[in-house]
Amino acid sequence: MLRIYVGNELLELTQDDLANMYIDSGDEAKIYRYGDEVLKIHLVYPKKCVINEHDAERLSVINTKRILLPKRIIYSAEDQSFLGYSLSFIDKEDKDTLPSIILDHFLSELDIINSDVKNLSDKGVQIEDLHMGNVLYNGKFFIGDPGSFCFKTGISVKEMYYNNLHKLNKFVIWKFFKMIPMTNTELFLLVDRFDEYEYIGDQIRDDVRPDESIRQYVKRIIQ
Repeated sequence: MLRIYVGNELLELTQDDLANMYIDSGDEAKIYRYGDEVLKIHLVYPKKCVINEHDAERLSVINTKRILLPKRIIYSAEDQSFLGYSLSFIDKEDKDTLPSIILDHFLSELDIINSDVKNLSDKGVQIEDLHMGNVLYNGKFFIGDPGSFCFKTGISVKEMYYNNLHKLNKFVIWKFFKMIPMTNTELFLLVDRFDEYEYIGDQIRDDVRPDESIRQYVKRIIQ
C-alpha cells in the first residue's frame, strides 16, 4: 500500500491500483495517471538530479500555457517527505504525425511556448532537458517535463531569456527538425541556416510557403 498526499488529498494505492495507473518511468521518476493529472513520483535512487520541494512549489504558482509545470506537491503520508508532484495529463498523438503538420500552425504554437519561456525567464527559471520525449501534441504542442528546471540568481532577466531561447532554438533545430531523415551533410546545412540566438520562429517565417508542412519545409531548405 502506498499512502501519499497529492496536495491536501490523501490517496491510498494498492499495488493493483499502481499497476493500472502506471504510464511510464524514466531516470528520475515513475509516472502514473490519476484523473486529469499525472503523478510523477521520484525514484528512491534517481539517475539524475531531481527538482527539490522548494523549487517545485515555486514553479507551481507560475502560469504557463504550453510548458507544463507542477500542479500539486506529492508527500508521503507516513513522514511527510517530498516525493514528487503532479502535472496536467495531456492525451497525446503519435509523434510520427508531427512532420506532416502545417508549418504555420507549428509556428503559432511555438510562439506560445516562446511566451512561456519569456515568462519563466522573468521569474528566474532556467529551463533544461528539452528533447522529443518531453513533447506532447494533441492539436496543441506542450512541453511536459519540468523536472530539471531550476531557479537561478545573479543573472539578469535579459541574459536568462537569452540562454533559455538558445536552448529552445537548439531543440527545434537539432531535435524537432531532425525527425525528418537527412544525411550529416544535410544536417549541417540545416544548422548553418539558423542563428541559434535569435528566435527561430521569426527566422522560419521569413521563408515559409503557404500550406507547407514541416517535412516539406525541412526538405526544401536542405536541398
